Amino acid sequence: MIYALRGKVEEIRGNFAVIATAGGESYKVFMPAWNLGALQGVQETKIFTCLFSREDGMDLYGFK
Repeated sequence: MIYALRGKVEEIRGNFAVIATAGGESYKVFMPAWNLGALQGVQETKIFTCLFSREDGMDLYGFK
């Protein structure tokens, strides 16, 4: 389980953001529009997450 991510906001698109951590990994995090709007212009952030694992893949959902 991934409890939270702290890192640089690399990209915001549609219904997700890409967060780059200090370790060099980048995570695609699906978020509601109001959370994505709050990330506009932010360099560094911490996002709490919930990982959903299904037969067809895994999705990471986040909220601030």
